Amino acid sequence: MRRIKFVLFFLFLLSIVPNIINAETVKREFRSAWIATVANIDWPKNKGTSASAVAQQKSDLIDYIEAMEEMNLTTICFQVRSMCDAMYKSSYEPWSSYLTGTRGTDPGWDPLAFMVDECHKRGIEVYAWVNPYRWASSGSESTWNTTFDTEVKNAGWLITNGKFTVLNPGLEETRAHIVKVCREIITKYSVEGMIFDDYFYPTGGTSEKSDAPDYQLWKDSGTSLSIGDWRRENVDKMVSDVYNMVQEVRPELRFGIAPPGTAGQSASKYGLSIWPGGYDTQYSSLYSDPLSWMDKHIVDFMSPQIYWHNDHSMAPFGTISNWWYGLAAHFKNCHCNISVNIYDLAQAMGYQEDLGNTQAHWDEHVTNVLQSRTYAADNGVKAFGSNFYSIQYFTGTYAAHGKYIAEKCFPTKALVPEIDWKTVTNYGAVKNLNCVNGSLTWDAVTGPHKNTIIRYSVYAVPMNVTHEAAMTEDGIDGQYLLDVTYAPSFTLPANKQSGYWYAVCVYDGFGKEHAVAYANYPDGEAEKVTLISPINGATTSWDQTFSWSAIENGTYNLYICDDAACSSVKYSQTGLTANSTSFDLSKIADFKDNTTYYWKVTSLQPGKIAATSEIASFKSPARTQGPKPQLISPEDGASLETVVTFNWLESDNGMTSYRVEVSTDASFPASSTKTYAGNGGMAKVPASSIGLGT
Repeated sequence: MRRIKFVLFFLFLLSIVPNIINAETVKREFRSAWIATVANIDWPKNKGTSASAVAQQKSDLIDYIEAMEEMNLTTICFQVRSMCDAMYKSSYEPWSSYLTGTRGTDPGWDPLAFMVDECHKRGIEVYAWVNPYRWASSGSESTWNTTFDTEVKNAGWLITNGKFTVLNPGLEETRAHIVKVCREIITKYSVEGMIFDDYFYPTGGTSEKSDAPDYQLWKDSGTSLSIGDWRRENVDKMVSDVYNMVQEVRPELRFGIAPPGTAGQSASKYGLSIWPGGYDTQYSSLYSDPLSWMDKHIVDFMSPQIYWHNDHSMAPFGTISNWWYGLAAHFKNCHCNISVNIYDLAQAMGYQEDLGNTQAHWDEHVTNVLQSRTYAADNGVKAFGSNFYSIQYFTGTYAAHGKYIAEKCFPTKALVPEIDWKTVTNYGAVKNLNCVNGSLTWDAVTGPHKNTIIRYSVYAVPMNVTHEAAMTEDGIDGQYLLDVTYAPSFTLPANKQSGYWYAVCVYDGFGKEHAVAYANYPDGEAEKVTLISPINGATTSWDQTFSWSAIENGTYNLYICDDAACSSVKYSQTGLTANSTSFDLSKIADFKDNTTYYWKVTSLQPGKIAATSEIASFKSPARTQGPKPQLISPEDGASLETVVTFNWLESDNGMTSYRVEVSTDASFPASSTKTYAGNGGMAKVPASSIGLGT
């Protein structure tokens, strides 16, 4: 995972500010955070193999996972291979020194297995984050002396540019090794995805002249390609080999890459334009060409690292992310989610100036999420999302930041976007779905191989909502989604154990929901009531009684509306147990006199769908103006005292309340008028509260 800081500055395009999309409506969205293990950036915070060290390592992972669950994130990208090493039990490469302190030392437990198990308990999917080529960073290779490392050195698999040493992408043997490593991960562990980040050829660029470490290999290949094109072809071959292996072994698993955000030097080959900034930071340095991967359909998703804010002079977030969603629309069959910088909250990262743990910067991150949603929609792309770097800035010192992002962006659970261009197994509806004592249970569903991704989406729908009303083009409305579970059971929250019917779907690795199974679905519709009074446009009194017919074991909701279809509710009373209610119409906000209004009643009975009455009309009474009060004091032009006493003569025709208005303008505009309650012909007001001058 690389952070790029630009040192060139010039006037650039202003980022488009998107319209805000209501987070409540988002049913499908990739929501993830990176957990970096290289150099112990996020985890583990302490290396070692002692019982206490392992216990702390596990506890820290649980803290991260629980934070993600509370934020309603869908996915975690866990770095399992950063330097040709392993955060899992590998048959081919040594245990990571970042875990144990010494490369090759067995920790006595398996972090990836632990992560998968704990995430699945909470309905969260796991992507194995792999650095395909990187073997060592500057200086670290001197300590790499495991049997594997010795073999790699002796085999001549390595090239370096002085800062990073990588497996030589030009060698067929290294490609085969990478595929072998990736195959083991996805067959041994029930991960839902695999993601590469932005390390390909050594960071910082590699000479293309005769002093290049792979120059002779290029010459000996007999290719007609330039050395740059040859290198890019090498990377493409590796990506393609991994993708094809995934399709063979676990086609529902998602494979994708998170390249640097600035790209597109090859855009003209595809009838496109490079992103508006006009430069590509990877094409001739890392020799990676994301557009080629998308065109060849050898990735399921892209997660470009767009780590600059919207006010960045060269690389504004909005401009770049909009361009990437345009690519997804053009190439099709490739999802796009944006990797977002949240590490700007900490000076300790050392990559750029400290921007502070403040709400102003939290709002930038909220804006980034909303921009992804908006630009995806603008480009006609259904699949979108955010991948936050990194998890530590949602927890601990930054827990309030995580809570804020969740409240503003992710108030409800979500499913990941669906891959709809691959062949899927039809699982149908789950069988024997039951609801007993606040728990749902059903028969487990199995797939064609042991690591087939099978989980379930669980919904709770209010009893007054029919199946038809709950359905959308994408299945049951996301507002009713409770959670995702990997077990064939689910404990309902206390507030959802009554008054709801339930739905469960098989939710596979492609993100597809299969046929719906129902529990506690209402037994028909409640009895419909008949409105009694007022009806047929009758004029009411201000203190009016509304009545309707009674039903057995019924409860009622009354609605008063502005329109004849009763779609614009002006006032309501819910949970009524009697078949009438009285109230003062004049207390309804903005209620007009001598105006026609409409009303209806919905009726509910245990275990039944709510029924709605016919709509009736009534006319509000006309207001009559009372006599004008006669003002006594203060007199016209009088000076204000510390306490101003307003006096007037009360009327003798039953007026019960008065309102004193004070203004600096004789026309009493709302902007400069203050009001006070008065009774008994008097109101005492502190002059300081008026604050209006004379």
